[in-house]
Amino acid sequence: MIRIKPQFTQRFGLSFLDCAAFSGVNQSPGVASFCVKTLKYPDARVQSYTYDINNQLKTTNIPGLAADNDTLTYTYPWNAIKDITLPGNLKRTVTLDPLQRPTRIEVKPTGPNAVPIVNHQYAYDAVSNIKIVY
Repeated sequence: MIRIKPQFTQRFGLSFLDCAAFSGVNQSPGVASFCVKTLKYPDARVQSYTYDINNQLKTTNIPGLAADNDTLTYTYPWNAIKDITLPGNLKRTVTLDPLQRPTRIEVKPTGPNAVPIVNHQYAYDAVSNIKIVY
């Protein structure tokens, strides 16, 4: 059973959701499943989080992150993050191989004909060690 000390939640201004209450996840009786709902900073800013039906992080709202958009948005094809939409009309995309290893990480502006800002590609040897980064 997960036990979260009250002093911890008060000191860091955390509030939690019971993720098991809104998901189809089967869990053992008496085992709590908590997701962070909010985090309050000493300067009174509040960072908030939302989750999808599988308890995977869907959005993070970070006040003051950017002038135009304070929200990071995550997409999952299965259990690994594929895309993160960033403030400033940027998108970070991770391409995965069948073993869920990243083969390409790219950051580029959204829109047609966008040129990547970051473009890393990875190759692996037979035991999953990264052998080439290009």
